[in-house]
Amino acid sequence: MQAATTANPVPRKVTRPRADALRNRERIVTAAREMFV
Repeated sequence: MQAATTANPVPRKVTRPRADALRNRERIVTAAREMFV
């Protein structure tokens, strides 16, 4: 039973995304929006 709990890193998803990850996502969304326009 313990192997199943250690294989699923749930606490990582609960934490707030890093600032650089948020900036990267913004840049990706902006670039994608420009491609579709």
